[in-house]
Amino acid sequence: MQHPAFTVERSDERTALLSLQQQAHIYGGTVPAATVAERRRRNKAARKSRRINRGH
Repeated sequence: MQHPAFTVERSDERTALLSLQQQAHIYGGTVPAATVAERRRRNKAARKSRRINRGH
């Protein structure tokens, strides 16, 4: 049995998904492309480091 707080009407679910699809990109053109590239490069290195540190 599901808890009442976790039940979602089908139409509400569709509305939520539609609104998420219509949102702008996370940076929304407010950050220079070079900054985005640098952040992504650093995030990739950080993920790799965490993976190594966990022993994977």
